[in-house]
Amino acid sequence: MHTSARITIELSRIVSNWQALSAVPGAKEVGAVVKADGYGLGSEQTCRALAEAGCQTFFTATMQEGAEVRDIVGDAPDIIVFHGMMDTEADLARDKRLKPVLNTLHQLRIWRMHGLAESAPAVLQFDTGMNRLGLRPEDVSAVIEMLDGRPVDMVMSHLACADEPDHPLNTTQRNLFLELAEHWPSARRSLANSAAMALGPDYMFDLTRPGIALYGAGVPMPTGTNLKPAMTLEAPILSVFMAPRGASTGYGATRRFGRIRRLATVALGYADGFPRAASNSGFAFIGGERCKIVGRVSMDMLTLDVTDLTCMIAPGMMAELFGDQGNIEAQAREAGTLGYELMTCLGSRIERVWHD
Repeated sequence: MHTSARITIELSRIVSNWQALSAVPGAKEVGAVVKADGYGLGSEQTCRALAEAGCQTFFTATMQEGAEVRDIVGDAPDIIVFHGMMDTEADLARDKRLKPVLNTLHQLRIWRMHGLAESAPAVLQFDTGMNRLGLRPEDVSAVIEMLDGRPVDMVMSHLACADEPDHPLNTTQRNLFLELAEHWPSARRSLANSAAMALGPDYMFDLTRPGIALYGAGVPMPTGTNLKPAMTLEAPILSVFMAPRGASTGYGATRRFGRIRRLATVALGYADGFPRAASNSGFAFIGGERCKIVGRVSMDMLTLDVTDLTCMIAPGMMAELFGDQGNIEAQAREAGTLGYELMTCLGSRIERVWHD
């Protein structure tokens, strides 16, 4: 019995999800986005499992993340860093053989000034409509001039609305991406993250870069792609008690009961990264049965209404907040957020258990 929450990570499912994504029609090479500590699942364990399964390209957000992944996966795989690099990180890029994504003309100058073309051929990202990060399309002539014949490994971009298949911006961005990539015909092309892989072969090109799909969450994949949740969040029941008619529960008395209710207090709260926004809206599963969160999620605890459950409920039992029973995206919708945020915000106080 525990008095703290637990995350169970099934590494075999991460591997099988990567293999399933590699079998999606139109997918050529499938990389792995392992930024933010492998989306909160542990980059060391996740990267090692994927490298052993044959993954050859890993994506991180920062140079420091990239250096850590290099130490895990060894010399062979490519490690591509989304944020690019600053002047002070050139030695790290060279020593760890990291490929910074060149997102601005300033980063391209740094890359050229430090002579990184040999150890890190250029990875160019163009902003084709997201207006967040990337070289401007109107700067393509300046990019060609600054490269001055230096090798370009890859041209990439990022879709703003890939999770909305009918959004017209998807086609607009794809067409502009193709137009820009034509300037480097021998370079690899990469456009698709997890959501864009679901748009079909026209968006996949040479290298796809799934993130959340590796972990069994995010948008639905093409029919026949069987992705399984790799992460289960559970928290122990601390107490079970009866709340009388007219009573309320939690801070602010935001939930009042019109009849006697049986409640269970669970050891999980916003200090663990479970969102306060799930107050009076989220859910959990106990013994395979669904129950609702009632009252406010507090720093270390939340309360469940277990009145209608038929299973035995006692302190020490575990309530599942998401996993095989509780869909993480459904939980996220109840809190007005995304599965991405639920996964990456879970704190270090929660015990992590990895299964091979």
